[in-house]
Amino acid sequence: MAVSEIEASKDLKKDILKLLKPLGGFSNFIKKGDVVLVKPNFNTADPFPASTDKDF
Repeated sequence: MAVSEIEASKDLKKDILKLLKPLGGFSNFIKKGDVVLVKPNFNTADPFPASTDKDF
């Protein structure tokens, strides 16, 4: 199992890329031609962090 940890900033896209870099980046997990499903979290009306951050 691989784990990566960073301190979050206000730039979610940058943080996700920074978090995955030590793990080999997206290309370590997703290859050309792969089909990727992004599962939205619509299970609660609670504000973040009790639900998925809408920017994510």
